[in-house]
Amino acid sequence: FDALREKDSAALGRVLSEKVRCVTGEITEDNFGLDQSEWDALSQEVDIIINSAASVNFREPLDQALSINTLSLFNLINFSQAAGDVPLVHVSTCYVNGFNEGQMGESIVGPTGKKIAQHSDGYYDVESLMTEFNSAIERTKKANKDKDKLTDELTELGAQIANMYGWNDVYTFTKWMAEQVLLHRFKDKTLTILRPSIIESTYQEPVGGWIEGVKVADAMIMAYARQKVSFFPGRKDSLMDIIPADFVSNSILYSAAKSIK
Repeated sequence: FDALREKDSAALGRVLSEKVRCVTGEITEDNFGLDQSEWDALSQEVDIIINSAASVNFREPLDQALSINTLSLFNLINFSQAAGDVPLVHVSTCYVNGFNEGQMGESIVGPTGKKIAQHSDGYYDVESLMTEFNSAIERTKKANKDKDKLTDELTELGAQIANMYGWNDVYTFTKWMAEQVLLHRFKDKTLTILRPSIIESTYQEPVGGWIEGVKVADAMIMAYARQKVSFFPGRKDSLMDIIPADFVSNSILYSAAKSIK
């Protein structure tokens, strides 16, 4: 918010004090970890939900990836219902397309590996897989008492299952599963799914080139900018799937505005 503070710090202070209310919670817990009265009060003050919570770790243990990226959506669905079926804007990723090749439009893509039943409405029945995945997680936990080894085994389990169904990693697979849950449970309700590619530094706002943290493609880009990488193999006709962070935030705000009628 530095740019806004420089422009008019008093106005920013008024907006923050009048419009912004922070509530500490945990998206993977029932009622977000709030007590019933807090949950009820919050649900009565909400007009729209914007969900960008996720683990973007490509090597996340399966139990954690499922909990954060997929199962947490059931808590958001319950919250939307408690708030009177308010609209949901869900930030996904374009890489839910997995190993599918070619141009992908605004469509529901399926697995290229092990088959998953598809409903007549278009979504895939991932909810029936939850018991199977949870059983595999429990078997792995019982077979590994060493905490470090268990984390490695659950990480490998997530990678194996993702590859088996046709995804590069557990992140993109569990994000695809989340979309299927929403397409099923939010049927006939107002739902927007945004699928950005690799989100990188800003184009213009708050200032050109602003970025927070170093992850995904950041390390490679920064190394090139600092002339630490003089050679990088690639194809001249390749397209780099990168989008500025402010393009994404603007798309979220536009989608939110269009969702409220």
